[in-house]
Amino acid sequence: MNEIKLKDYIISLETIYTIKNILFDSLKTRLVGIPGIKIESLEDMASHVLRSNLKDNKLLLSGWGHYKLMWIADLGVAFDGLGHVFDFKILKSILKHILEISSKHNKVFTCYSQKSGSDIPWKRADSLPWLIYCLGKYKEVTKDTLLLKKYKPLLQKLIFDFESEYLDPDGIVKNNVTGDWMDTIKRPSSTWNNICVLNMLYLTRKMEFKTNFNPGVIEKKLLSRRFKKNFLVDYSGSKQLSVDSAVLALYFGLFSKAIRSTLADKLNQLEIFDPYPMRASVINYPNSLKPLLTRLTAQGFHQTARWPHLGLMFLNGLRKISKKDNNKFKNISRLMRKYSNFLETVDVKGKVLGTVLSSEYGFSMTAGQYLEYSNS
Repeated sequence: MNEIKLKDYIISLETIYTIKNILFDSLKTRLVGIPGIKIESLEDMASHVLRSNLKDNKLLLSGWGHYKLMWIADLGVAFDGLGHVFDFKILKSILKHILEISSKHNKVFTCYSQKSGSDIPWKRADSLPWLIYCLGKYKEVTKDTLLLKKYKPLLQKLIFDFESEYLDPDGIVKNNVTGDWMDTIKRPSSTWNNICVLNMLYLTRKMEFKTNFNPGVIEKKLLSRRFKKNFLVDYSGSKQLSVDSAVLALYFGLFSKAIRSTLADKLNQLEIFDPYPMRASVINYPNSLKPLLTRLTAQGFHQTARWPHLGLMFLNGLRKISKKDNNKFKNISRLMRKYSNFLETVDVKGKVLGTVLSSEYGFSMTAGQYLEYSNS
């Protein structure tokens, strides 16, 4: 694979292809707007989005506009919703495609095309954890053990390699690990990544893989270092509240119900849900965590934008502590009806986000999460 590292970024042909897509699609969106889907039911519309993003029965594109690749994290967030649209053979085909490419390189990439894998815009520590999540969810729903059995040697090696590369002697994500879903910010040992890793370790042991670290021990250490009275801190060295990691803990059902309820109550006190759920962060990140392109093209992107998929993850997490918030769900539904599409982001006024980069549409994560909630 031909890649070069340019400061913070990994540059490949897929990177150049993605940049071209972003620039051209952002221009098109500004000129003609978001394409509407002529389907009345939002559930049918979400299903249509996911079916349209499936290519060759093995690749689920992250969106219609500029994300013409399959990011593993995006697949993971959408995965439960996929089960309401595709049969189990399609889910197996998608996972097999990832595993086949990964086996050739002995690594899990950030994203995948029909023939290869790439790390765009850089390596992320949440990729293998989301793959393990998908495999665990697949096994749980289908009862099929053959896929895991076939790729068990590969997955076991990937798990051990991951622990060695990404985790410190205490089982906490190393401070020099900075890549996660917030791919305009380089957070050292983000709590998001630590929650992903903790969930992965619980799942791997449940699926009878070996791990060097005990997830129960790591959970206690993580709580002692990152849980402050009623919130999780955002990253190593930070004293500020994390929105996204609290949402993820709720979604995965990690920690006790009492702690998750406390996290949910704290989030509900913040001004992060209006007009639409929800902001990903309340932090003004220091410039030291912002690469040059972030400062030039996406200043404040994760702090100011509203992310419907994250709002839906919050709502799906609330269900696991026997809480529901139908008003927030109605707000998200109203937004999707307004644009007749499933969007990635909007601004504080509920308009399509328009920094240098424009919001993605036909967005798999939002559609998948919507179906997960509406079918609950």
